[in-house]
Amino acid sequence: MSQEGAGFIWQTATSVQETATFSTFILGLASTILIHLGEGENPETQTKDIQLPLARQCLDFLGILYDKTQGNLTTEESRLLHQILTDLRLLYVRIQQGQKPHSPLPPQ
Repeated sequence: MSQEGAGFIWQTATSVQETATFSTFILGLASTILIHLGEGENPETQTKDIQLPLARQCLDFLGILYDKTQGNLTTEESRLLHQILTDLRLLYVRIQQGQKPHSPLPPQ
């Protein structure tokens, strides 16, 4: 995972308080994926449970967005989507293989 990793994604996604943009939409999906990977607390259950099928489904959604928006995003939006997708795919594989993430989220 990059230096920014899951901690960066989670902090950014949970601290954004601006109007809805493509970037905030992507960060919202990213935070959902992190919850499904057990990296963030599920707001309904207040637990950190790993739900790989749900994480995979949301990762697939991000992948579809990446493919379908090529050439239609700003440089910043494209870079954000690519970085988040790469980082979350790596995190997914590590968790799927039973490895601990290299950049865990800060305690809450």
